[in-house]
Amino acid sequence: MGPRHGRSRGAAAARAQVRETSRKPDELYPLLERLSPGTRKLEVFARQHNVRPGWVSLGNQLAGVQILDPDMRERYEAKYGALPAKEAAG
Repeated sequence: MGPRHGRSRGAAAARAQVRETSRKPDELYPLLERLSPGTRKLEVFARQHNVRPGWVSLGNQLAGVQILDPDMRERYEAKYGALPAKEAAG
């Protein structure tokens, strides 16, 4: 008999308190770090409170362009020009 739908070995679940609308649980980030160590992660619809090292964060509620990864900053500046000094510092 095969596995039941919706269940798999090694499945991870996070329990977290419900917070304001659309805010992801803080418990989610360490779980994702463990599932995919040493890789870049993408935070879509990011807000300033969930910008974190090692993640690419995109969102219309972020203040300007902040690129902390040196390789990614170099590629961005090669295509779009230098970041303003205030934004380049991250």
